[in-house]
Amino acid sequence: MLFPGVVKHTKDASDRFPVLLIGKSNGRGLLMEDNLHEVAKVMGVNERDVSALSKIPFEGNMMNPWGDEFPGVFRTLGLTPHKTVLDIPCGQGGVSVHLAREYGVTVDGYDLVRGFVEKANEHAASCRVRELCEYHVGDIRAALGKGKEYDLLLWSAPPHIWENYKRTIENLRRCVKHGGYLVIADAYLYSDEHKATYPDYETLSETVEAFTEFGDRVVQRHDYRDALWAKNYRTDKEAVEAAIENAESLEERESLMRYLEELTESESADIECLGLYLAVLQIQKM
Repeated sequence: MLFPGVVKHTKDASDRFPVLLIGKSNGRGLLMEDNLHEVAKVMGVNERDVSALSKIPFEGNMMNPWGDEFPGVFRTLGLTPHKTVLDIPCGQGGVSVHLAREYGVTVDGYDLVRGFVEKANEHAASCRVRELCEYHVGDIRAALGKGKEYDLLLWSAPPHIWENYKRTIENLRRCVKHGGYLVIADAYLYSDEHKATYPDYETLSETVEAFTEFGDRVVQRHDYRDALWAKNYRTDKEAVEAAIENAESLEERESLMRYLEELTESESADIECLGLYLAVLQIQKM
């Protein structure tokens, strides 16, 4: 599925952001420059298959398991026109285009897969909010390093690019205004015994501890455990099968068929090892 997987870490000279040493992964983001070879590794597919993934017709451009859960969460955050949202990684823009359409917020989004970014901008245009949404092909560090603060940062189905969740929160909160919100939709390990399969994940207790490490408030936390996996895998597979039927070339069809096999292989391990959660932190900087 389009979800984070196994990523190894080291630090660059600045000691602020890691440089990725890519292992096998099903994640959909990457922290290095737009390098097709490395993007393919982080997504768990062959390099030649990356471009085909943007042809998958995800319903509402929603590329994660929380699509039905987000609206209720967002209604509680006081979103209004002129508030700002950073969506990283943005995928095909399903979540943040919804925010622009429902609340009139302004969105910046970044992803390293060019086809996803093109789909995100097209989706914004079709929903008549293109003037509110700007999606970029780019390095997440570029967004975090600009010094701009947003009212809401959306960290949904993200790559695990820091060595633990405390470092993740430390880096993300820099881009959120005092009193603003960090919305996290991610997964956790049921047990440390699964670390061998998913070494870049932590248990729920470790993850929750990181949420308040810097004095921020946890205003919402929803633990779905395995309740969302079955529907997510079913709809993803249906979307891939539809893309296979409409493939424009034999090469594209074969790429999508390989990705369908990858989904089938990863499903049982995800359900056995990983629970899903959604959390909202209110950032405190004063």
